[in-house]
Amino acid sequence: MINRFLTEATAGLYFMAFRIVQAPVILISSSIGQVYSQTVSEMYRGGGNIYSFTVKIYGVLTLISFVPFTLLALWGPEIFTFVLGNDWTEAGRYARIFSPAFFLIFIVSPTIFLTALLNEQKRAFQFELFFIVIRLGALSVGIWLGDAIIAITGYSAATMVMMLLYIRWLLKLTKNLPLHNKQTTQ
Repeated sequence: MINRFLTEATAGLYFMAFRIVQAPVILISSSIGQVYSQTVSEMYRGGGNIYSFTVKIYGVLTLISFVPFTLLALWGPEIFTFVLGNDWTEAGRYARIFSPAFFLIFIVSPTIFLTALLNEQKRAFQFELFFIVIRLGALSVGIWLGDAIIAITGYSAATMVMMLLYIRWLLKLTKNLPLHNKQTTQ
């Protein structure tokens, strides 16, 4: 949508910033997600406290990612200019805007597996559809106004709200799981 309704230069800078920030998020969160899904699967079969484990994971991921995303939020343009050159300062501005959203995506991504484990794919699909509509709506407002900053800010804000709702939903799902002590059931 950015490419179609705003300038190609804006779209190029946005996608460059997006990919630069997204790459480490995907790499690290997918690795953590593999360990998390294996551990939670074992806990689910054995009656472990998935809620407490998930809260701990959220805490650890927050600690791991707080400094890098804060630096990006504070000095995104300067970081992009230093690393990529003066032509990429605007991409750094875009990265600054969506860094809080990527911070939350980083925290939530490894735990998305819970929807499959707990057979909540239908609700997750509904959630994702709603998420798409909200993000496109927020993006559309900025595009309608012809302002890339408003479009990206709206998209980022919508993503942040949705990730917070996702965290809340996943914690609610895990909190309501019955705990069974494996030793008492044998």
